[in-house]
Amino acid sequence: MSKDKFLSILAHDLKSPFTGLLGLSEMLVNYLNDLTKDEMREFSSGIFESAKVIYSLIDNLLLWTRVQSGRIDFDPKPRNLRQTVQEVLFLSETNALKKNISLFNEVDPSFTAVCDKNMLEMILRNLISNAVKFTNYAGEVKVTANDLGDLIEISVTDNGVGISADNLGKLFKIESIVSSEGTNNEQGTGMGLLLSRDFVEIQGGKIRVESEPNLGTTISFTLPAHVK
Repeated sequence: MSKDKFLSILAHDLKSPFTGLLGLSEMLVNYLNDLTKDEMREFSSGIFESAKVIYSLIDNLLLWTRVQSGRIDFDPKPRNLRQTVQEVLFLSETNALKKNISLFNEVDPSFTAVCDKNMLEMILRNLISNAVKFTNYAGEVKVTANDLGDLIEISVTDNGVGISADNLGKLFKIESIVSSEGTNNEQGTGMGLLLSRDFVEIQGGKIRVESEPNLGTTISFTLPAHVK
């Protein structure tokens, strides 16, 4: 992937939330005294959401560049998976509630894996956020785990729009990264999936995707199991 194309994608995805941010803040500056409380709340909420999108994109970009240059901290220790999943699901509730999406933690409380806490949280945040993004109103997103002996496999499953066979093979290829909108016009580039793959591989695991258009998607990744 050329640097120009990569920068073009980033510029496109930054432009949309910045346009919303500038437009809404301009309305507040110019018409503050004329706005009702409900209008002020609506504009403020829009500014907040735009800022979150920008922050997430920049955060993912900075992390990705650190991974590519080998400048990333790695502290693998035994972690309780259910607890970590629950913490990440809690942070995902706000976006899920906007589309009345139910989140489920079905990870066995006894499962532990040897992993870096920050990396695991980032992987889960990106996969769960992606699942919510492409799930329709009143859908479901669940996190499960399977004991494979020396490995634990964690899966994030949704019943959303699914992925075509053609696009399935492009998910983790940087040269194929494209901007895409979610079911509620959410923005994103797919950089979160690239980061997730890199973080899984750094920890000695693998990541895979199963999907059917209009039926949903399951993204699974493995981590070394903690032998008690």
